[in-house]
Amino acid sequence: MTISAAEPVATLARIRARSDGQPVLWWWHGEVLGKRPGEIARRLMRINGVGFNRLRLRYLIEAGGLIRPSFPGAPFDGQVAAPLVVGDRVWSSERLAAQFPAPATPAVPGAPKGLAGEPMEVTHFCAALADVNDPLLTVVPATMSHTTMWSFYPWMGMEADAGYVLSEIIGMKIAGPADIPAALRERIESDHPGFLANPDI
Repeated sequence: MTISAAEPVATLARIRARSDGQPVLWWWHGEVLGKRPGEIARRLMRINGVGFNRLRLRYLIEAGGLIRPSFPGAPFDGQVAAPLVVGDRVWSSERLAAQFPAPATPAVPGAPKGLAGEPMEVTHFCAALADVNDPLLTVVPATMSHTTMWSFYPWMGMEADAGYVLSEIIGMKIAGPADIPAALRERIESDHPGFLANPDI
């Protein structure tokens, strides 16, 4: 393909996933910061993780990059930005912001937050322009940075209006599970046997 500002979704798909429909593995690490009213932000924890991406028909994203929500009744703003070419590199970015009402039934203490809250997420993907434009390359080597701003999660023991958390991660597309740092790979294999071999299960 040839990078075009008029095709932001195609560029994002090329950098983020694989062109053959198989899952691609990303590894990342970063930290979570917490900010309470009247206080400066402080680091709460470090995070390490992996995630699989698979290229599918992305019918919720218009050709121009506007992302349509798949859930009714919630304020939502999403956009895939036009690709930015700087020298021999190309950047593709996506932004998501939403407002999800709290569950009608109080959550069990310590339960995951689910979609309640007002998240704001920004992700930047970067790859070599020559790789993105190479039709013979199934997997484009790429890096990413991701920032999420959300309210405190229930398991943190904070009130809903006590401030917010900010997670910041950087990562890269890797060839397979063997490239995951050993400690993380062992933890995943222990807690989720078989996941790395077959993430669709």
